[in-house]
Amino acid sequence: MLTRTRRGVCLVVVVLAGACANVTPTPLAVDTQATSASRSIEISTPPSPRPTRPSPTPPSTPTPAVTTDPVVLEVSQTPAFAGDRLTLTISSVTTRLRLESATIDFGDGISAVVTGRCDRRISVEHAYRTAGDYTATTRQVTACDPATEVDVSGASAAVHLFPAAPAASAGWPVCSTFQLALAGPWSGAGLGNIATRITLRNVSREGCTLEGYPDVALVGPGGKLLPTHVTRATTGAYTFPAVVPHRVALGPNDVASFMIGWTDNPFGPAADEPYAVACPASVAVRVTFPGTHQFGTAGVPMGACGGLVDVSPIVPGADGLRFS
Repeated sequence: MLTRTRRGVCLVVVVLAGACANVTPTPLAVDTQATSASRSIEISTPPSPRPTRPSPTPPSTPTPAVTTDPVVLEVSQTPAFAGDRLTLTISSVTTRLRLESATIDFGDGISAVVTGRCDRRISVEHAYRTAGDYTATTRQVTACDPATEVDVSGASAAVHLFPAAPAASAGWPVCSTFQLALAGPWSGAGLGNIATRITLRNVSREGCTLEGYPDVALVGPGGKLLPTHVTRATTGAYTFPAVVPHRVALGPNDVASFMIGWTDNPFGPAADEPYAVACPASVAVRVTFPGTHQFGTAGVPMGACGGLVDVSPIVPGADGLRFS
């Protein structure tokens, strides 16, 4: 039984051995590429970026230099009367500045923006409703050239307005010599040029009017009329400004005034004459009211050389025209 067992085992062994002997070992398929890959690992390096040429920089436009030019403000008429239409003009000081627009503050609570035509001047009209003193100011000016700034620091102007005569005074009579008291309370001088103010007060109980330029004659000692040559100061005189004549209404106790301009320096052929001859002394001035042949006399001493005098129109108020 053991033998059998051994033979069985042997048989089994033989069978297994035969099976083993009959099996031809199959070689393993080897992937040579994988093998080579396992032997050496290739590291792929990304290609270097190609150098790029920088874009050309466009040429820069030079910034134009900013220039600053000043302007001035002028008023067509001052002093004037309330209600008058005045022209205010902004002007460039330099010839290169051209004005596109401007903002003006008239000083009476009203402002205006004015558009120009790229000229050297911009103008606007304005009427002040109330008498008084105002300062018109240029707030802003735009130049047509954007590279130009405008200096408005000096662009202002003083405006003086006399009160206008009330409409009811249109029917009042012209003042007579019996209604007015004349005086010469003030004189001012500068560089040989003198201004004397003559006042006219209505001492009556009725209203009256005066309008225009009075006529004057110098009165010497003893009441003698001296040679007098009168010029109406339509464009003003050295010592006072021009003013357009208006109707001046004088109610009871109201005062009006006018100016007489003269010089105490002999000139021309009279410069070689004795001073008392070239500039005779006067003790009074006779005033003929405009539009009448009536006159009054103001006791004011003068010494007008050559008898030459400039006369302003009559204006309201005791202060009247201001010495300039």
